[in-house]
Amino acid sequence: MAKFTYNWSGQTFEIQAPPGTTEAAAKAVFEQQINTGGLTNLKAGESVSAVSQLQKGLTSAASQVKGAVSSALNKAQGVITQLTKGNVSKPMNVADFVNVGTSIGSIGPLDGKQVQGLLAQSAALTSQAANTLSVDKGIGKFGINPDLLENSGFIKPGTIAQFGKASTVTQADIDEAARINASGGSITPEQVARNTALNQALSSPSVWTGKLGISNLGSMLSDTTKQLGAQTEIMKGQFANLTKSGALPASIGGAEAGALIQAAGKVGAALTAAWSKGAAPAQAVQDISNLAKSGQLAVNFTDLKVPDSLTGERSAPKASNTVNRQVLNQAFTQFIGNAKVPPVEYGSDQPASNPSDTVAAVSSTPTSISSSSSSRSSLEAQIAQKEKEQQTRRQFLERQDNYKDYTFWLKKVEEADQEIARLRAELARLG
Repeated sequence: MAKFTYNWSGQTFEIQAPPGTTEAAAKAVFEQQINTGGLTNLKAGESVSAVSQLQKGLTSAASQVKGAVSSALNKAQGVITQLTKGNVSKPMNVADFVNVGTSIGSIGPLDGKQVQGLLAQSAALTSQAANTLSVDKGIGKFGINPDLLENSGFIKPGTIAQFGKASTVTQADIDEAARINASGGSITPEQVARNTALNQALSSPSVWTGKLGISNLGSMLSDTTKQLGAQTEIMKGQFANLTKSGALPASIGGAEAGALIQAAGKVGAALTAAWSKGAAPAQAVQDISNLAKSGQLAVNFTDLKVPDSLTGERSAPKASNTVNRQVLNQAFTQFIGNAKVPPVEYGSDQPASNPSDTVAAVSSTPTSISSSSSSRSSLEAQIAQKEKEQQTRRQFLERQDNYKDYTFWLKKVEEADQEIARLRAELARLG
């Protein structure tokens, strides 16, 4: 930037001009400011711009400000118009926000909480397991676009040019495209063929740079934290590209900025910029509109529904192998070995707190047994089991020192003796 210094009314003024500006041109601007009153009452450290002059009532600056505002409004209006074409098939919720799992820095006009919302919505919309690579959704939990990995430094330069070329379409590609489209996706056989070839190239460790510790495809698929870092870096890079191209000026913020950043993080800044101007390829418009709409929704949802305290919170991991079985088994054995605790039985008898309930249960047994035990061998097996259970009851009865418990189990022994006698009688009738 060129700088020129002038003195006027005992004060020193500096003009900062674009590179290549001549001294004569700078002096002409300085004199114009003097003649129009632009430097009147200007204090040390203050600067002059069309906006500051308009605030002071200098109408000569109005056209400059109006032109700049008009340009910014036109860009914002273009984004808003395009957003009306989108829809979000899988809106995020608070659980999706928490499941992102870590604190994230800001991107441009969006703070860390809003960026976490974009990632949460991305994961909800992708609806894919973290360890999955697919030709239509991309890599992992966030559906990372392999084409954008190179621009963000995760794969080596030239990888996309070498392996991302159009490939010969096979019948398998046609069938896969049909399957994806039938389930609600949107992809052509040509895209399936091309993405399949690129995904195969990513399986080679030689194409990865090692950025963020991602040295191969497996290291990314097995680590959601690395996937989070990669997608965040991609979004930052594409935001920078949007800003450089003028598609995302400082005048666009909030949900509309979220829309552009979300879309660019999936399809790239160039295609997103074209979309915002209504110049994207016809076949891509709806998909980009949906992505942008999801970004708008994510920022609005995060601002309105997600408390600040949840930013960076992690959901509890699944627990496993948390019980010391040796200690538990020992405690359980000590418990059931106590003389006060009835033994565990797996026969037809069920311990009851009321002896009358026990009698009712036992008296109902013969009907079910007689209807289901029609053979001699079945009756013999039942008698043997009953006698074995009865032996356990008698041993337990001998250990009782509480009158209530003793009388209860004495009644159980008597009822079981009657049941065994009934079974033996039935066995005798069979001959």
